[in-house]
Amino acid sequence: IEHEWSNRWEQKHMKNSEIIGNPVERINGFELPRKQWCLLNRIRTNHGRTNKAMHSWGYTNSSQCTLCDAMEQSVEHIFKECPITAFEGTLQD
Repeated sequence: IEHEWSNRWEQKHMKNSEIIGNPVERINGFELPRKQWCLLNRIRTNHGRTNKAMHSWGYTNSSQCTLCDAMEQSVEHIFKECPITAFEGTLQD
């Protein structure tokens, strides 16, 4: 089954599929509680509950960052660009 699943995974060209090299291998964080695992995967795939996403789904009136007033609050903006929340370290920190 694992071999068949791997073959199907390689044949599909889905968005962000390069994040997971081997779909049958458990990646770091898999042992986390479901709530944390879901949050981590939303961040990994750039599908967090940001104003950009919430606005595109019709839940907010604006995609603007509520912390720094940037044009769009996306996962990338929160971690890399926002002067209030940007992570300044490396993944090893």
